Amino acid sequence: MLRIIHFNKVLSTQDIALGLVENHIFDILIRADVQTSGRGRLNKRIWVSENGNFHGSFIIKLGIKENSITILNDLLLNIIKNFIDYQKQIAKIKYPNDILINNRKVAGVLVEVCYPYAVMGIGFNIKTSPIENSTNIPNVSAKELIEFIYCELEKSAI
Repeated sequence: MLRIIHFNKVLSTQDIALGLVENHIFDILIRADVQTSGRGRLNKRIWVSENGNFHGSFIIKLGIKENSITILNDLLLNIIKNFIDYQKQIAKIKYPNDILINNRKVAGVLVEVCYPYAVMGIGFNIKTSPIENSTNIPNVSAKELIEFIYCELEKSAI
């Protein structure tokens, strides 16, 4: 069962999650209303984290050592794409870690592996489009997004 730790404001949900992995804590979601130092795949890139959007990092335990970051990243991108498609929007994956609607960024992922755990960070624009050439899906709830992602991660048997 997924446990959720919610913060009003953090530097980075990914960094908090990576700290918990050191204590062998998993099946948890670290989420925040606002991140002040959310980051992308390259530390130079930041994720602009406005209140009302989704910022969270799932910590999962891996079942198989062969799961690479690439496999996990592709899995997470496809789960989010399927969620958006389910919302009757047409999503496109832009590798290595973005999801687009009409060529505008709506979500980004960041996967880090600390075997036997993976930390899967997601930024998803729900209420606002914080940067130029981005978009959002205002009729989505964070709860709906969380439930969909976690259910699909469980089904994937990673």
